[in-house]
Amino acid sequence: MNQFLQSLVSGSTVVAGYAFLGISVTLIYGMTRLLDFAQAAYMTAGAVLGYVIVEAGVPYLVAVPIVAIAIAGAAWIVHLVLLQRINDDTALVVFLVTFGVALIVQTAIAKFVSVDARLIDTPFGGTIDVMGVRILIQQIVLVAVAAPVAVALYFVFKSTQWGRAMRTVAVNADVATLSGIDAALARRSVYALASSISGLAGVLLGAIFAFGPFSGTDFLMKGFVVALAGGLGSVGGAMTMAFVLGYAETFLVTYSPDLGGFTLGPNLRDIYAYAILIACLAVRPQGIFRGTSLDA
Repeated sequence: MNQFLQSLVSGSTVVAGYAFLGISVTLIYGMTRLLDFAQAAYMTAGAVLGYVIVEAGVPYLVAVPIVAIAIAGAAWIVHLVLLQRINDDTALVVFLVTFGVALIVQTAIAKFVSVDARLIDTPFGGTIDVMGVRILIQQIVLVAVAAPVAVALYFVFKSTQWGRAMRTVAVNADVATLSGIDAALARRSVYALASSISGLAGVLLGAIFAFGPFSGTDFLMKGFVVALAGGLGSVGGAMTMAFVLGYAETFLVTYSPDLGGFTLGPNLRDIYAYAILIACLAVRPQGIFRGTSLDA
């Protein structure tokens, strides 16, 4: 029982990481119908910026919102200067441009910060023991931030005037424009919001996992998986599939069933994600929750 509970606790960290990136991917797709590879760089930059700020003496809990705002600002500029100039039907161009942005950011981090993996030093570095289950205090901080963020996003897109305006642009930008909504500003706002979520994931997970210049790419690929399997455009679908994938990986690694001498060990962890994606798309090619346009 203790092993099962420990896996539940450990899996929560993985689930949160996948959910953050999955939500970022699906928010951007819901508004633009495009997949953005730069989210890997924003996540890595969030972890590295958090490390630099904390090392400069800023309290960790102050550094977290600073990082989120800084990454949102950087993403706003990237969208204003680059992405809004590209037509919606040039998906390959957008992918290559965002891949280039990611590569530039990650290479700059390796060149000017460090090629070594760094761990953010926080006052929450200890552990607590609950009924024999070891829980990192930083895991509690992660969940304490991730859960309200997810709830807030659902509320904002479902119940606020701004959220309804964003969904109108996502469904039909021409109708939104006729209604007085600035479609370009709406897309830029959602892009900045989604990117800030990636940066937030970086600064939170960077206190649990050591982050190197290219670490965000691993999480982004799983973010693509949960967004695709959940239904591109569905925030709820991305969050649900993050739970499925995160805990499937965790329990398969923990228990590693023996299949006639062949063990499903940690080395096959990445295969689980794509096997789940293929299974989901085989049943429902549009995704389990059939995402529409920012469908919460």
